Amino acid sequence: MKTEHKAAIYSAIVFPGSGYFFTNQKIRGYLCLATCVVILFILMREAWFKAQIISKKIVFGEIPFDLNLIRELILTTPSIYSDSMISLVYGVLFLVWASSLIDSYLIAKKENS
Repeated sequence: MKTEHKAAIYSAIVFPGSGYFFTNQKIRGYLCLATCVVILFILMREAWFKAQIISKKIVFGEIPFDLNLIRELILTTPSIYSDSMISLVYGVLFLVWASSLIDSYLIAKKENS
């Protein structure tokens, strides 16, 4: 398998920016890795916050253990961050992922030719 294909596959599947390590662009790889870790921390903090609120309601008997109701509560429970902030975080995650995939592929292709 060619290096450019490996770089693209790793960036697409393993972790955004991991394809840079195949092209010896470690600084770019670490920047993508750090950005994604921060983004995942934000998203996990948001999920943890909502899970705590909903689980306390279930434990104290305020709501029944009904999956449809829980799904509805996930969507309606107040968030730590605003909806626009969460949308921005998802957008940045997608941009980092897509740009690292394309860039690592192009760098590897340039190095091979």
